[in-house]
Parts: sequence; C-alpha cells; structure tokens
Amino acid sequence: MPKETCKATARRLARAEHGEGTIQLAVAARADHLGFNTITGTIRTETWEAPVTRWEVGGGYSVIRNVQLRTTFQHNARDGGRVRQMTAIAAQLLYWF
Repeated sequence: MPKETCKATARRLARAEHGEGTIQLAVAARADHLGFNTITGTIRTETWEAPVTRWEVGGGYSVIRNVQLRTTFQHNARDGGRVRQMTAIAAQLLYWF
C-alpha cells in the first residue's frame, strides 16, 4: 500500500474513533422501588413513609465532539401521601471546552 494511502486511512480511522462524522447516540433506562419499615410507638404502629416506585428513560445525542443534547423522562408513583404521582421531564445542553 502506498505511503500516502496509509496516512489517509490512519486519519480516517482516528476521526472515526473520536466520533467525527458518525452519529453518537446513547439510550438509558432504570427502575427502582423504595420501601420503608414501620415505626412502633407506645400507642400505635405507623409506616415511616409511603413506598415509591419509579422508572426513568433517557437519551442523548452528540451534536459535535464537545456538544451533547440530553433528555430524560421520569415517573414516580406512591401508595400514600398528598402527591400520589409525579412525572418529570428534563433536558440538558452540555458544552465543554
């Protein structure tokens, strides 16, 4: 292989390794449950707090090497309390230099 062709191939591989010229996507998800014990007093037994079940999905896109756009969606559900459900959406533009 000619020397110039090797250099061009090495440059293309280096750009691909750093994410230049390619679409950079990320997807994530999680789910969890937070349960509580009971508290026993002299008169009665109460739960400490209402159990919470939550799930979250999110994704990100690398616009260029140092700029990322991220968004997440989270849903929380409880068995008691004033707020029984909560849904949150968040977006983030990340830039570093």
